[in-house]
Amino acid sequence: MKYFEFQELFICECHDTSHQFIISADPLTVEFPEVYVSIHLNRDHNIFRRMWTAMKYVFGMRSTLGDFDEVIIKPEDADRLQGVVDYLRKAKEKQEQDNKAKIEAVQSDK
Repeated sequence: MKYFEFQELFICECHDTSHQFIISADPLTVEFPEVYVSIHLNRDHNIFRRMWTAMKYVFGMRSTLGDFDEVIIKPEDADRLQGVVDYLRKAKEKQEQDNKAKIEAVQSDK
C-alpha cells in the first residue's frame, strides 16, 4: 500500500537544501482529497543564538510575525506544481459530480 498518492520535493533555486518544501497527497482521503505542504524552516546552528531563542521561548516572548523563510520556485518545477493543481481540480470536479448526483437522487425520491 502506498503511503502517499504522490510526493514532490521542491528545493530552492539557490540549491540550499534548508530551503525546501514537500507537497504530498494522502491516498486514504479519497472522499475528501487533501494535499499537504511540509515546509522546512531553517535552523540556527549558533549555540548562543539557540540559547537566546530558548530563553525568549521560556519567558513567552515571540515574534508577532512568526517564523518565516523562503523558497524560490524554479521554472522547471512548473509542471510538477501544475500536477498538484490538476489533482485538486480533478478531486473538486468529482466532488461536484457526487453532490449533484446526491441532489438528483433526493429530488427523484420526493
